[in-house]
Amino acid sequence: MNKLFLFAFFVLTSGCTQKDWLPTVKSTEPFLGALHTLNEVILHDVFSPPVASRILAYSSIAAYEASIAGQNNFVSLEGQLNDLKDIPKPNPDQPISQEIAGFTAYIETAKKLVFSPAMIDAYANKVYQRYQLAGVPKDLLSHSRKYGEKVALHILEWSKSDQYKQTRSAPKYTLVTGNPSRWIPTPPMYKEALEPHWEKIRPFAIDSAAQFKLLPFPTYSKDKSSAFYKDLMEMYEIGKQLTDEQKAIALFWDDNAFALQVHGHAMFGVKKVTPGGHSMNIAAITVRQKKLSVVQTTETFARVAIAIADGFITCWQGKYATNRVRPETVINREYDEKWVPFLQTPPFPEYPSGHSTISRAAAEVLTFLHGDNMAFQDTSNVRYGNKARSFASFRAAANEASISRVYGGIHYRTGTTGGEDLGRQVGEWHNRKLKTLK
Repeated sequence: MNKLFLFAFFVLTSGCTQKDWLPTVKSTEPFLGALHTLNEVILHDVFSPPVASRILAYSSIAAYEASIAGQNNFVSLEGQLNDLKDIPKPNPDQPISQEIAGFTAYIETAKKLVFSPAMIDAYANKVYQRYQLAGVPKDLLSHSRKYGEKVALHILEWSKSDQYKQTRSAPKYTLVTGNPSRWIPTPPMYKEALEPHWEKIRPFAIDSAAQFKLLPFPTYSKDKSSAFYKDLMEMYEIGKQLTDEQKAIALFWDDNAFALQVHGHAMFGVKKVTPGGHSMNIAAITVRQKKLSVVQTTETFARVAIAIADGFITCWQGKYATNRVRPETVINREYDEKWVPFLQTPPFPEYPSGHSTISRAAAEVLTFLHGDNMAFQDTSNVRYGNKARSFASFRAAANEASISRVYGGIHYRTGTTGGEDLGRQVGEWHNRKLKTLK
């Protein structure tokens, strides 16, 4: 906090010491609640995982930029993220709480990117009431909210040039027919390709969607001595004799934003947190466990969310460039027409694994920020009937997320190792390029 802000802050607080509102303002709980609420809205509005990652990234960037106002030891992301510049500065004659400004920026950005802003507004109003009841001076609260809104508007204006709107009206994906190695829709929904133009979204920190080199994968073949056949059969055999632990792992990391369950003639949708939302929940667990400050929280959220968003952009470029057939298609067509994977196959090409990519990208960033030996218990999916799982490190969690796709029957092992390698490259790039501390 610079001298001007420190002086103004002292003047304001000196007359309100009996209210003792500072601990309320300094609490990270409003931000953790905001993330939870946004994840809930993303589920409610049925946003796909790539779109969800965009929403989480812009909201988190806005919160970070507003929360570092007056902080001499943190660095803005302007000039570091593609086309982001001229972040508004607070009025020196109107002292603010960076914490309240950061919260407001997150809320105001998020609610403009979703279909159901009322759910976010309802949560935000409760937080603002909490600030008021704690005795936060009216002028400080007002100035802080106005500055947060100003930052949010700037971030939202920046978001308009990322090609998202243009991809909403882009041509539908054209299936490649007559080639057994190429992706086709899978049961039970046989949905059309999800976000085939996502590679056109402007990346946040990476140079381009095709920046990183993908690992090679086996060429499609029915030859029993081929690498592809062995890759396929390994997953098939694992799936036929899953242990209870393997099933638990698959379900814990399912993270399917919309799966269709079929019971006889009845079909109904089941929604779970997205893969990106799951990684952001791990970031939230880190915030609580390490008792981070508000600005450290927004820094963690922003850096992790940016890596996840860029991970989806580059992963989706790889998926539609390789256009690799899903295991379910090959097994049903060539070997076992009644076989059903333990998890539902998502509607896009197989290589590389998206969950493996973004889980590893997020893990690399979290490891960079908080160390490679932070043991934690992940309770993200307990609400869906899963037991909490414990991990010795962020990378250990990412490794389990990756192998869960093999247990689930939706990826070949080479699809997951390819995703892990891509995610590692994405995370390491972000750790090298982005600077948030002076």
